[in-house]
Amino acid sequence: HRVVWEVLRLQADMHHYSHEIVLSMLSCLPGGEATAAIVRDALDRLRSAPEPAVSGKGITGLAGVPPHQRGNLLTRMLVFFRMLVVERALDDGAKLSVFLNDDCDGLLLAVLNELYEDADHTTLRQQYARPTSSKAKAKAKSKAKTRPSKPKP
Repeated sequence: HRVVWEVLRLQADMHHYSHEIVLSMLSCLPGGEATAAIVRDALDRLRSAPEPAVSGKGITGLAGVPPHQRGNLLTRMLVFFRMLVVERALDDGAKLSVFLNDDCDGLLLAVLNELYEDADHTTLRQQYARPTSSKAKAKAKSKAKTRPSKPKP
């Protein structure tokens, strides 16, 4: 999704042709001509779709989406809404939540179930946890080394 979004963001830059290079390479593979045509058609449809009226404010208003995952979700929603040709304003959490749950057959719940390992949506899966910086890891490691060991009985 991020690659598709990058192509859409750069569509105004006429000097950006990397997606054409990838499509040309795909065309050279056995059976790749048909796949390249499908991808080219999908990109053309995505480029011509109206820009979705969803914003970071709307994503921020979705209960349960951790702050460090909002950007990833927004990127995917922008591509998804272009694919669906969503033209209504979904710029606040309430509207976006209703749309994802009702019009998209429980998509928000599916996203939350993917992000969290428990049904209560309290424990993030390891792959979606906030990445820790190398400084934080080093500090935790040094803290663990400096803790006095418990005396043995």
